[in-house]
Amino acid sequence: MIAYRISGGRSTIDVQLVRDFLFDMKICLANSECLVFVDRDKNLQGLADLGLLRSELPDLLRGLTVDDFSQGPLLDDRGRQRYWWVFGPERDTIVIYLKIAVAQNRVECLSLHPAEHPMEYPFRRKERDL
Repeated sequence: MIAYRISGGRSTIDVQLVRDFLFDMKICLANSECLVFVDRDKNLQGLADLGLLRSELPDLLRGLTVDDFSQGPLLDDRGRQRYWWVFGPERDTIVIYLKIAVAQNRVECLSLHPAEHPMEYPFRRKERDL
């Protein structure tokens, strides 16, 4: 697992930390029973709105890249020993808001729904940069 530097409630982030998180998450997802999907009404509606089945969630997570990264690591607001990461992959032109953590050898998906606001992608290269 990776250690994150948090100072004043904000994290110091670079592209390698995001890569490390994604690597840890994908290793964890190799165990089919390590994914915890939080059954909130908003998440269940998000699955329906996006036309996703729960069984497709591991593949969606495995497909995340540094380009999809938006925020993190974020301290848990309930004091739990985990950091949350926000990603915004697209599916059929819809941006998906995903808030996930890796803790205790599990991947937890706290939020999954269509994004309600524009998302920022600090490591996504702009088309003019290509």
